[in-house]
Amino acid sequence: MNNLVFKGQNNQALTNSLLVAEKFGKEHSDVLKAIDALCCKMAENQCKGYFSDTSIEIPQPNGGIRHSRVVVMNRDGFTLLAMGFTGQKALQFKLDYIDAFNKMEQTIRNTRSLPSSVDTSMLKQLVEATQTMAAQISRM
Repeated sequence: MNNLVFKGQNNQALTNSLLVAEKFGKEHSDVLKAIDALCCKMAENQCKGYFSDTSIEIPQPNGGIRHSRVVVMNRDGFTLLAMGFTGQKALQFKLDYIDAFNKMEQTIRNTRSLPSSVDTSMLKQLVEATQTMAAQISRM
């Protein structure tokens, strides 16, 4: 599990609770508890927009299969979750996130006036900043 982000349906960037636990050096059960705590504070339909329960099959020594809960999340769900983490890896993620946000803000400030329609060059810069942040997270 070297990558934190994978491509879902409609090319949506996704990750899951197992990958997050591995990248941040946390127990999977603790990541699931953190997700559940977030969802308890949000409206149900809002939580479903960020997190989706699924399961994986784990082969057992006796030949049976056990199903284990895994939560798939989009970028916004991941950001909500990771912003609540502590530790060195979490701190580095937060610093990288702040840096990317500041770069986007500076790009907007350097634009003489906000575009009246979609400015593709600005969108490309925002996408590049987001991709850079995702790449930095994947290297954690």
